[in-house]
Amino acid sequence: NLKCFPGLGDLAYFYISAVFLWNGLVSATLFLYGYVLSDSVVGGLLSVSCFFFNHGECTRVQWTPPLRESFAYPLFLCEMLTVTLTLRYQEKQWKNVLAIAVISGCFILAWQFAQFALLTQTLAVLGVYLVGQISKSTFQRILLGQMAGLILGYSLLFGNQMLLASFYPTALITCFIICMLEPQFNRLKWSVVRWVSQLVVLGVGSVGLKALSSALLRVKDDAHIWNILRSKFSNYRDFHTMLYTCAVEFDFMEKETPLRLAKTLVLPMAFLVIVVVTVQVAYNILQLCAFTIMAVLIMRLKLFFTPQLCLIVSLLSSRKFFGFIHSIKLHYAGTAIILCLMSIQGIQNIQHQRSILGEYSNPSLEELIEWVNSTTSQDAVFAGPMPTMANLMLSSRRPIINHPHYEDAGLRERTQKVYTIYSRKSPDETYHQLKKLGAQFVVLDTKWCFGKSREGCGMGDVWDVEDPVNRNQEMVCQRLLRKPLPFKQVFRNNEYAVLKL
Repeated sequence: NLKCFPGLGDLAYFYISAVFLWNGLVSATLFLYGYVLSDSVVGGLLSVSCFFFNHGECTRVQWTPPLRESFAYPLFLCEMLTVTLTLRYQEKQWKNVLAIAVISGCFILAWQFAQFALLTQTLAVLGVYLVGQISKSTFQRILLGQMAGLILGYSLLFGNQMLLASFYPTALITCFIICMLEPQFNRLKWSVVRWVSQLVVLGVGSVGLKALSSALLRVKDDAHIWNILRSKFSNYRDFHTMLYTCAVEFDFMEKETPLRLAKTLVLPMAFLVIVVVTVQVAYNILQLCAFTIMAVLIMRLKLFFTPQLCLIVSLLSSRKFFGFIHSIKLHYAGTAIILCLMSIQGIQNIQHQRSILGEYSNPSLEELIEWVNSTTSQDAVFAGPMPTMANLMLSSRRPIINHPHYEDAGLRERTQKVYTIYSRKSPDETYHQLKKLGAQFVVLDTKWCFGKSREGCGMGDVWDVEDPVNRNQEMVCQRLLRKPLPFKQVFRNNEYAVLKL
């Protein structure tokens, strides 16, 4: 009964409200996490305050609620808190293993890139183990929880082989091997030599097992991810990497981001904490280092980096690490002054966020969907831009050829064939390509035909890299919008056109 909650009876409102309520868990967990790290309620308040002062840099849920990361990040934050508690209280409590397994398994279910985030956690915990901050048994319990979570996620995802062929399971297995070889490593007199030897085993073991598992399972689903990273450090480009890297959220971090974080003092205060605390909270600092690298390479991953900064700032209130300030009153007074200084820019940021008012409106897309529902049969098969196809399938339930789940090698290949409609090939070649895929209708987005997000990032530019032979030809979609043969144009508005095969 939703009478007490007007509007929630509508499926769209119910969905959006559920996402926002779920993300309320982030601020609650940040408070608890900050409290655990600093052993102080003030630390919890600091981390939450920093989160809201930098809200625009911490999350995108307010602008794009349906993102898979909106469901995944609260789970990962809870899982990191569980790992932190396991590291702090190292007695043999198998409930921690169970908690890590269940939460990480749910995290894997929620986000297609979860295994890469969990891989950074494995490496961070390994770093804590190598410097002797935790025992072998504690490290193994965390690894066991992660492995159980991986198996849980793999099972509930109907045997997603991309999980088994990623670096995450191979790193887990290699870490278990490093634990087994601990007596041999301890024979090495010099700590540096021991660490280097362990890291060599990690690198060789992870890469070797990854190559072996990919070959045995014949999995190429994650190849585009490594190509994206390759493109960050070289001139390498192909069709799939350009679809990602031309999107702003997959570009390098904006140069303005560190400046905005400095204005609220969260960045300099986190740096101060790292200088003072050093190895005592090594896991969370190493996790911050990993998130920093991720955010610099892919701007979208700021959602990990900025909240982690907020957590590190909570340690300003820790008497354990700032006990050299002998007066407790002086310590907390200094913390209060820092919080007030943060709030100068922070409150302005909050006011700016709240001042952004608007309503999503796309009449052209609505007109397209209404035409599809009223004119085409229930089994009519459509192809077109991935975002449009997702909306079309959701709103009309028509079969579609391609959709935005790009972590599947077969689907990537199919999408590339569909996107020949935006290439410079001949209309006849494009027609036969779509016919082979079984498409009955193809949707053209005129913005994709004539526009570009930035220089070198139009669909014509993407195809110039992939198909340089036809570089000087006119784009197929531009020709078809003037003269649709061999297709038949059956719908047209100011943004979309539908061609029938």
